[in-house]
Amino acid sequence: LNFPRTNGGREYRFDSSSLRRALDATPRATSASGGSMKADEGVGPVALLVRVVLCWGLLICDCSRAAPAQHRIQMMVAMPYELGPPWQNPFLLSRSVAEPVIQLAIDDVSRKGFLNNIAIDLHFRNTNCSDTLGPYYAVEAYCAKQLDVVLGFASAYALAPVARLSGFWSQGVPVITTIAQVDSLDDRSVYKLLTRMNGSYRELGSTIIHLLQLLNYETVAFLFHSNLRRPAFGKSECFFQMVAINNQLLKASGWRQPPVIDFDEFFDSNYEDLLKRASMSANVILMCASVDTIENLMHAAARLGMTESGKYIFFSIHIHSDMQDDFSWQLSNVSQAEREQDLKTFASLKIVTLRRPPQSLYRRFEEDVKALAQKKFNYTQITGKPYKVTKFTSAFYDAIMLYAIALNETLSLGFSPRNGLEVTRRMWNRSFAGIGGNVTISKDGDRFSDYSYAQQF
Repeated sequence: LNFPRTNGGREYRFDSSSLRRALDATPRATSASGGSMKADEGVGPVALLVRVVLCWGLLICDCSRAAPAQHRIQMMVAMPYELGPPWQNPFLLSRSVAEPVIQLAIDDVSRKGFLNNIAIDLHFRNTNCSDTLGPYYAVEAYCAKQLDVVLGFASAYALAPVARLSGFWSQGVPVITTIAQVDSLDDRSVYKLLTRMNGSYRELGSTIIHLLQLLNYETVAFLFHSNLRRPAFGKSECFFQMVAINNQLLKASGWRQPPVIDFDEFFDSNYEDLLKRASMSANVILMCASVDTIENLMHAAARLGMTESGKYIFFSIHIHSDMQDDFSWQLSNVSQAEREQDLKTFASLKIVTLRRPPQSLYRRFEEDVKALAQKKFNYTQITGKPYKVTKFTSAFYDAIMLYAIALNETLSLGFSPRNGLEVTRRMWNRSFAGIGGNVTISKDGDRFSDYSYAQQF
């Protein structure tokens, strides 16, 4: 300390040695009865100022010291460490793409006060999209008493057994995922504590049926990729989406079972034959495959005269992957004649996908995640690719926020933070401000998703 103060025309300049001398010279005054005197009795101006300065310093020290966390939450993050092939990992999720979002979310909710006296310990486990490793690591963590909540998964097959078991463990263990929209996981009598941050394909089915009815389309055919040559990897996400749409279609009045044409896009390339089969009994063709395959199908449709006849409409369903919402990039490096032809080819194509939030806050979030991925996790150096935020990675942010809000409420009501049933109950049937806007979770633990529908050209 080295600052001037005056008292009756005298100037005092304090340093550490003068502080000690002043303290030593301070009278230890007591009352006649031996009790302490009032704070200002028998204390000179120098000693009084010293005491004020020291108390002020102690207050600063106490306030800057972080209070120890009263509760430590053990969170298992089930995620493959490598992306693997797309037929095994259709959501393109891995630890390297999920961890920056999860870490940013924990930092933000802590700063905003959602995790008062709570610390979250992350335990990543390489489930590798396996229905064996998924439950194995969950059971191992539960037996070691290191499992309060499960987050993640890149495969519905790996998630399903964990979601079935978690409701029977002690007071229950919440399971939160950004995938697993399969409508066979809708049953909460089986998957008791499952919360899905991107909703259910059942919603997709209802949306498609409503759209078809609105546009007065009546005859439909399904044309989609399936793992026909790789049955060991289970059904494809395109299969699950089409099943959900078909289930909702059959519930609606006036519809009959549409023709179903599946193919393996990694082996089958006779697109014209596939389209001929679909066009025999339908003029609305619902397609689901990769962007490259959809492009090839549309060019095949143009060669067959289907795109310019005015008789056929093509829908491309892009829900499970973060493919571009339009195909305008296809026209950037082509001649004028090719461009005009492509405009005609894609004019009959309509895209249905999860809506990307337009808010500036979301764009800032993307920038923050990319910066963290590079600075803390060396993403590009390790993977050789630029980091990209997808709808399935960004949902981890909302998942952490939802869990933190529910956890705080559970504690405030006197329940244990390890009471998974109570925590899950407070995650469901509520709305909150997420990173891209309002987030609403249904009474069954499924987020209400927004879909984007667009005609390309």
